[in-house]
Amino acid sequence: MYKTKDGEEIFIIDGHVHCWDGSPENQRNIHGAQFIDCFYSYHAALSPKEEVWEREKFYKYGPETMYRDLFVDGPDDMAIFQPTVLGDFYKNGFNSPEQNAVLKEKYPDRFILNGVFDPRDGERGLDGLEALVGKYKLKGVKLYTAEWRGAIAAATSCTIPGRSDILNMPRNSASRTSTSIRDQRSCRSTAVCSMSPMSITPRRISPT
Repeated sequence: MYKTKDGEEIFIIDGHVHCWDGSPENQRNIHGAQFIDCFYSYHAALSPKEEVWEREKFYKYGPETMYRDLFVDGPDDMAIFQPTVLGDFYKNGFNSPEQNAVLKEKYPDRFILNGVFDPRDGERGLDGLEALVGKYKLKGVKLYTAEWRGAIAAATSCTIPGRSDILNMPRNSASRTSTSIRDQRSCRSTAVCSMSPMSITPRRISPT
């Protein structure tokens, strides 16, 4: 628990963490190398010199290193996983719910698991999400459109059919909410999508 200079204790939950594998062994194609190289360039250019990691460490941020950085050397008390799968770029995924579940199982009091849902997957995507919820008792879902899908790229702006029970939105044809989503392929975070009432069959997904 973090302590201020005045001795006050503050419980910290890190709301967005990744434990990733962008190593050459896991790269499916050149795009996997381009993706991790893009992020390493940001890291190397924007970080203080003494804080720049070796490229090998950055390429594969392992679970034990992550645990030490967050909870031993760092001030976190808990952390929330936000998966970034990128299955077209990485053989075993860049950072999948399945990978995150390994750390959750080892340190159950430290991590909160989220899943992912890509609206382009429709009912098939909901089936996959429901299976993950049943297996790992996910606590949340990340609205996710970063997958490349071969020659079909995710749009930098799009209209997403919302699900009231996932997104906690009223089923009202007049209600629309905007949210920012990240275009992982180009390392940009400027995409804005408009969530409108869902066009797929409503289905309640609960971890209980």
